[in-house]
Amino acid sequence: MAEVAERAPRGARPIVEIRGLRKVYVRDKQEITVLDGIDLDIPEGSFEALMGPSGSGKTTLLNLIAGARRSAPRGGRATSGSSSSSTT
Repeated sequence: MAEVAERAPRGARPIVEIRGLRKVYVRDKQEITVLDGIDLDIPEGSFEALMGPSGSGKTTLLNLIAGARRSAPRGGRATSGSSSSSTT
């Protein structure tokens, strides 16, 4: 039988906060937009799953949340715990 995860407490502050996130890769002269206008809050104490087909941007999003330097966003803001990545 599957276990049901407890929900994060109401009013819990977001441990991850993303606003207007955009990521574009450039191959030769072609721009490939992999994330565009992502808004996401993950409250402290919650358990979340990121699912999607191959090539949908899951790893890119996780790298941006983690603050990986080579995955700097093209636009928007991603804040995770004490780290932040943004563009203006």
